[in-house]
Amino acid sequence: MDIRLIKQEDIDKTKWNSCVHYSPHGNIFGYKWYLDNVAKDWDGLVEGDYESVFPLIWKDQTSGFWRKKERVLHQPEMIRTAGLYSIHVHSEKRIKSFLEQIPKEYQKQKITLGEGTKVPSGMDYQSGQHTNFMLLLQEPYEQLASQYSPVLQQQLERASLAQLLPQNNFKPEKLADFYLQEALGDRKNKEANAHAAQRIMYNALHRGWGFLSAVTNRKQELLAIDFFIISHKRIMSLMPVESAAGAKVGAMAFLYDMLLRSQAERPFLLDFNTHEESKLARSLGATEVPFTSILRG
Repeated sequence: MDIRLIKQEDIDKTKWNSCVHYSPHGNIFGYKWYLDNVAKDWDGLVEGDYESVFPLIWKDQTSGFWRKKERVLHQPEMIRTAGLYSIHVHSEKRIKSFLEQIPKEYQKQKITLGEGTKVPSGMDYQSGQHTNFMLLLQEPYEQLASQYSPVLQQQLERASLAQLLPQNNFKPEKLADFYLQEALGDRKNKEANAHAAQRIMYNALHRGWGFLSAVTNRKQELLAIDFFIISHKRIMSLMPVESAAGAKVGAMAFLYDMLLRSQAERPFLLDFNTHEESKLARSLGATEVPFTSILRG
């Protein structure tokens, strides 16, 4: 198998994106523009004339008592999976060949493989299991709604009583600001995610691949918001955010119910883009989709 390492600046973006686009395991995370906007430093393993590609997302860090500098492979929070993309079958042999071609300088590695990709046997990796959720949207809305849990139905009743309003005229900056205001977590990490999300949203809008959806109350106060990216026959949630006030009146449940009303009977999967258990996805009737991360060092 002819696999070579190509530096980020030397990658043929048209050929790389074409491989990701036509790969049976393709997703939004593999496109060069997405990687460029989330990962500061990354290179790629390429088979042949871009028949298969494998991004290597890296960073320099210091560790240990002696503050030793080392280069590691890592998985940015805004990239759920980024393993092998190929127009060929994802055979164990091909995946193993790519993993074996990762340069030895990356003594520490964390790579999250795509759904359905198995870790080759006999390789020196620890593995971790994660859970995403998917919901097939091709059924009529009434059929989709019949799968709602009693808890979700109660949330929608609260939303109806609160007379919530759907909104679609906000700009990406609104979502980023609301995320910084309402989301939990380290401020520095949140700021990095917010900036990356803005770049992703504007790139998706430029390509006609995405839309923003929000919910306000009658006072026009923002209660819940999310951006959805359309790619590979999926409508993927990018960054759902709900305020404490929104949670009390079922704002996020209302937002997703409106989404299902507008997207029902279309040949898409709703991709909740989660790494772990999601009460919202489960309450909407979504199906678990496991995926694997591999670690070394």
